[in-house]
Amino acid sequence: MFFEPKAKKKTREFVKYINFLSQTCSNEYIDTFGLTKRQLLQKFITETEEYIKYNEWGVGLEHILVQLYEVEFTIDEKAIQLAKDALHECGFELDKWKIIDELKAK
Repeated sequence: MFFEPKAKKKTREFVKYINFLSQTCSNEYIDTFGLTKRQLLQKFITETEEYIKYNEWGVGLEHILVQLYEVEFTIDEKAIQLAKDALHECGFELDKWKIIDELKAK
């Protein structure tokens, strides 16, 4: 039987939900990246999935959260909770990840 660490599972759940949210994202062009917002999010998701594939789910989680913050992608309350759950399972201190609350859609 295959065992998947809870931290990996929680990170996958967060990324899967971000992928869902990205489907309704605008096609606004981001000059600094040369891609639309939707293309950029797909790029971040793909990169994060690569980290997870090679058992670097903590690095992947950090990567996607920072990238979401950098492009000012807003997420809903469910995504925030999934992110916090994943961070907790990965052993991160939540008080050092205040940027998550700044991602909240208003």
